[in-house]
Amino acid sequence: MKKRRILLHLTVIGGIVMSGVMGTFAWQSIGQKAKNEIKGFINPGARLHDDYDGSNKDVYVENFTDAATQGTNVIVRVRLKEYMEIGDGAGPMAKKSAGTPTPVVKGSQKADKSTWKVFVPGDSTNPLRKYWDLKLGGKTVYMPTFNKNKDSLAADINGTLAGNDKSVESNEDKYSDYVNYELGQQKTANAYYDADDNSDDEDRTKPGNGGALTTNYTEVEETHHTKETIDGTVISMEQWIADGCLPGNYWIYDKDGWAYWGSPLKPGEATGLLLDKVTVNNRASQEWYYAIDVEGEFATAGDFGVAAENADGSNPSGKGGTGFYEDGVTPEAQKLLNILSLNLSATGVKVYNTEMDASHTVTIDQKEWFVLAKEGSRALIYSAAPVSTSTMTGGWEQSAARTYLNGAFLDTVPTIKEMALNTSIKTRSSTNAEEWVATQDKAFLLSEADLYGTHNNKTADPKDYTYKSRLTTDTTIIAGKVPSEHWLRSPGTSPNYGEYVGVSGAHASYGDGWAGNLRPAIWIDLTK
Repeated sequence: MKKRRILLHLTVIGGIVMSGVMGTFAWQSIGQKAKNEIKGFINPGARLHDDYDGSNKDVYVENFTDAATQGTNVIVRVRLKEYMEIGDGAGPMAKKSAGTPTPVVKGSQKADKSTWKVFVPGDSTNPLRKYWDLKLGGKTVYMPTFNKNKDSLAADINGTLAGNDKSVESNEDKYSDYVNYELGQQKTANAYYDADDNSDDEDRTKPGNGGALTTNYTEVEETHHTKETIDGTVISMEQWIADGCLPGNYWIYDKDGWAYWGSPLKPGEATGLLLDKVTVNNRASQEWYYAIDVEGEFATAGDFGVAAENADGSNPSGKGGTGFYEDGVTPEAQKLLNILSLNLSATGVKVYNTEMDASHTVTIDQKEWFVLAKEGSRALIYSAAPVSTSTMTGGWEQSAARTYLNGAFLDTVPTIKEMALNTSIKTRSSTNAEEWVATQDKAFLLSEADLYGTHNNKTADPKDYTYKSRLTTDTTIIAGKVPSEHWLRSPGTSPNYGEYVGVSGAHASYGDGWAGNLRPAIWIDLTK
């Protein structure tokens, strides 16, 4: 079963009658709808939590998977949309009235959520702020969800308009089913798990509805203990960029209204609160209705869908593709998504200037690195500029370059040294030899095959590659951010010669007594 991507649309809506002038405050979860579910892909393991006791409102996301049983990190983004109408007949869609209430936001339609006003913090032009304020951020105590069916698209609800008796007509019963959890509490109930290999939507409002027990889902009695969410703050995308584009436990609000959780959400964790409370600024003098729609999209790192492109390859709107790109991804958000895919969270790591092409770069220990490959929790980084000069006399194994890179150089980059993985590197013993010398290195030079797909201008053997195949065709990566001549580890076309990269990005051989520039490559552990 593949566990890569599902993108969810979660709708939260319901109602409560406020004191004073009659009005309806809409907010009761009715379920989640698949936004871009692709056959063969399933929910990576995220669940929206919607906690509402009639006055306090908490919205957050839980990664309900378990790291011990193949749980995966999840990338989360959430968007809030608002609708309000005033006048005779204001109320939910189910209300039958001859009145014709007026939407507060011109052009918005109650029946069409695509027309609702997207909430963006600090938007002084939003007329809804005259009536309502949304308090963002914070933390809460919650009961981990019992709905672990990855085909389920239901939100986890604590507190409903219908209350314990399931009737919206019983005013005194509204939200009486809300539980104010405290740390140390536990609950025993049936947990629901997926039991099939498809990604079909099996339920809307409760686990199993629309599917068959044992065929589509299973029930397992479990005892869950309360947890505390992460304490989350909320910052703007502009602030995040100004602060150095660092991953962290906060919501990052983009200008298009999407709020991104600023770090990959680990198995068993819940984000900080996106929304904590809605407060009244002004009561309308007539009958009114106010509603909020919550959309959530979840994906595994690096698997956010496919962006639409014009014929020339451009995509100025960021919309019209699949997954996250269906509703749009700004250039700033794309940078954030690339960073979250790298999951670089070690102390001293500053990440910036990421693009969609191969030339992702990160800055670690004040040095810029291209990211050439990523596999699981490790990444292959390659210096964007020379770090020193040295000779290659005796070939890579015996060279002063190898001694320097794995010794004195690593001492100059303490964060890299901590993250560096000892890697088995193979290098031909001589130009036309069919024998390879294996060395164990943390820092090493790339081979001719890595950058050009050849050895001695002929088809390369699989053992000539550092990682599976040619790493890049990008001249900027091959020549460097500031183009310079620099060594490769491959032996040259003649004895005592070595391969090097020229200023133009082409390669040639040079006598190994030459003190050439060094651009190290290093496999690093992203969890350190």
